[in-house]
Amino acid sequence: MKLIRLVLTGISLAFSIILFAATDPVATITFTNPVQENNLTLFTNTSASAEAFTEFVSKGDMDCLHIPASKYGYFLANDATITANDNNLIVNITYFNEGFGSLTFHYNATGGTNYKSTSLKKTGSNSWITTTISITDASFRNAQNNKADFRIAGDNYIRSITISKGVLDPALEKIPVTSGSSYSEFKGKSVAGYQAWFTASDNNSDWVHWSSNTRPKVGNFSFEIYPDVSEYLPEALSLTDFANLGNGEPSVVFSSAKVIGTHFKWMKDNGIDGVALQRFIGDSPYPVTNDPSSKPVLVKQEAEKNNRIFYVCYDMSSGSDENAWVESIKFDWVYNIEQSYALTSSPAYATVNNKPVVQIWGPGFTSRVGNSAGTIKLIGFLKSRGCYVIGGVPTNWRTESGDSKPGFMTAYKAYDMVSPWTPGRYRDLPGCDIFKTNYIIPDKNFCDANGLDYMPVLFPGFGWSTWNTGSPNSIPRLAGEFLWRQAYNIKNTGITQMYFAMFDEYDEGTAIMKAATDWSMIPTDQYFLTMGADGIWLSSDFYLRAAGAATAMLKAAVTPPSTITIPYSEGPVYYRNSFEKRYTQYVDKEGGPILGGTYNLDPCFYKPLLLGNNLVTMPVCEIEENQANAKSGKYTVRVSGSPNSADKATYDYKFSEVSIPVVAKMTLSFWKKTANELGRYVSLDLMFKSGKRLSQLASYVDNNGALMQPGLGKGNVGSGFEHFTCNIGKGELLGDVITGILVSYNKAASTGSFSAYFDDVLVTTGDIPVVTGVNKPIQKTTTQIFVENNVLNFRNVPLNSDVTIFSISGMEVKSFKLTNNRVSVNLPGGVYVVTTKSSAGNYAQKILLSH
Repeated sequence: MKLIRLVLTGISLAFSIILFAATDPVATITFTNPVQENNLTLFTNTSASAEAFTEFVSKGDMDCLHIPASKYGYFLANDATITANDNNLIVNITYFNEGFGSLTFHYNATGGTNYKSTSLKKTGSNSWITTTISITDASFRNAQNNKADFRIAGDNYIRSITISKGVLDPALEKIPVTSGSSYSEFKGKSVAGYQAWFTASDNNSDWVHWSSNTRPKVGNFSFEIYPDVSEYLPEALSLTDFANLGNGEPSVVFSSAKVIGTHFKWMKDNGIDGVALQRFIGDSPYPVTNDPSSKPVLVKQEAEKNNRIFYVCYDMSSGSDENAWVESIKFDWVYNIEQSYALTSSPAYATVNNKPVVQIWGPGFTSRVGNSAGTIKLIGFLKSRGCYVIGGVPTNWRTESGDSKPGFMTAYKAYDMVSPWTPGRYRDLPGCDIFKTNYIIPDKNFCDANGLDYMPVLFPGFGWSTWNTGSPNSIPRLAGEFLWRQAYNIKNTGITQMYFAMFDEYDEGTAIMKAATDWSMIPTDQYFLTMGADGIWLSSDFYLRAAGAATAMLKAAVTPPSTITIPYSEGPVYYRNSFEKRYTQYVDKEGGPILGGTYNLDPCFYKPLLLGNNLVTMPVCEIEENQANAKSGKYTVRVSGSPNSADKATYDYKFSEVSIPVVAKMTLSFWKKTANELGRYVSLDLMFKSGKRLSQLASYVDNNGALMQPGLGKGNVGSGFEHFTCNIGKGELLGDVITGILVSYNKAASTGSFSAYFDDVLVTTGDIPVVTGVNKPIQKTTTQIFVENNVLNFRNVPLNSDVTIFSISGMEVKSFKLTNNRVSVNLPGGVYVVTTKSSAGNYAQKILLSH
């Protein structure tokens, strides 16, 4: 192989292009002014309506060819220079890496195929990139439209194309040095599968995994869990077409490439050792790129910064050819992983005895292509490159039954380690234990007897009802107990490492990354699985902390606890409940009817229990869909009953079992609507591990200075919802544990009925907004203007508002009347202040524009 390095210099841009070639180029085209052609021409059509319409423009300080969206650039090679029998060609394309779409290359191939394709995803670096495409089945015979030999799909900017004859042979390439580091050893560590495959665009296009190519909205999205985006920078986020979140914030999601650093910081902060970087492979190898913003390069950089390990896990889910996927991995491993990205030379790349780790997921599954001979061939090749090879194998690999193809045992034994797939194989705690007995123990024994290492897979829960099939929350997480039981069983089998599936899989509901906790953090117009759906309120980082605790458990010498012991939250919010539910439709199984149901978004009622009833007839404490009597959302808690007695009547109903340690400055907050006079004697109450009740403690009062005893009356009839708070983070309750949240009625001799409504229960150490007057909502400062590069997205700002933009120094730079909620302002990068004026009031917000 010959490596050619060119340096092109523009007005203010210098960049290096690495070209792979076995010989010097035989055909080239460069889109300067005038165009430079050598045995390669562009078919030109100047009609904007034509499929082959292209245009010459300037981009990134370079003259280039623009192939607009939905158009194609058709190219013809000199028939005498490149014949139909020249099967081995190396094509280098220099393009502008803008947006998150694809650069797709269609070519005449052998076997009569006229439009065989290979493509790569752009990464939005806004720089010139060169990609190398190695073709071994070319047959340039003028068989496309316009008698072309190949074409490039829009929307793309092309600077140059070169074609050389020859082939890139991975087996002939020098093996790079793997030095390892003080933290790169893989054995004894646990990793999480990492997809990093989400893209979000400023335009209504180029969306991946959140939805298919267009901005996600109701009816067009493909993820089950909504992310917590509160720690991401504005430039990493893009606006969806969902409604605002329950808390009033705009519905935004992230692009993975822009938040990889945040993710690795989370791993470090929570004690997760690292990731297996998923790389999806098909029949055609990845083109070779020198893209500095490619996902593998970004992962390498952030792993090094945070002393986390990573390795490549090839997933052959998209392959269809029995042998092509083997050659695709060989090519990609050498020319991208070893050479272009230099991953195995990184001190963060996982090693075993200085051997770089690589995983192959899929061979042997009945649902995947591939045969035993090809798998053995690939394992042998990777070992010849000095690798330690892990097999992502079927659940029933050891017995070669069920999901495993027969005749694969020789291939399975050729691996250094096996990691059987488990998501969906069990659904509850008894299922975890049965799986341990029937699979984990005999699998480990088999591996020990055959010289194989063993890495079990565990997962926190599962659900993909919003884009696939099955009911919502089909495998409940059980507030971490499901994940913990799996890790506990792995530890007690004597295994010291495991694989979390997955770190960022919001699609299938298996993500351990930060996620929406409740109704307030998801769009108001769509169901999503929340962390509080099983009845226990969990902070958004709970599963990161749980995975870290499980990792530490495997490394510890002590006997682990059988149940999870980490706190459900570390604050400032410890419990939040607006009792919201949502109706959603789903397909129970492929080809089945469309079903529907109403599912919890908030903790709602968890292990409710009648604690006592004295002389109250027909008592009710229930969640009711009644927006007229709800403080937030559509649901509220109705409490009612008839104390028809001359004696004291009491009613105590615990609606949520909790476990919340009381810490300094902790406050209970709730909203109550008193429907009638006796309803004044209903209040919220707390139970504690010590046996104490908040209502019975004389040193704890509400924000009005009144004791928390319901018998003293709380609230006023006809005043709508009133806000009550109580500082419990002091005095004798410090260090105690809240075990239950309940409603209580307590009134001496009374007849008639009581009725009251409760909503928005909160336990927090954060600030409680000050409320003045009666029945006024908590005032929130919510973002009304969201920034996507130079586009301002106005939410909750009336049209025809007067908008003025000031520099950070106070100079007015732009003003206009708001006629559209999305406005391109075309200003230099920097910090600005935007003000809006309308009949609804005035508003000011600081924004950051970036380039």
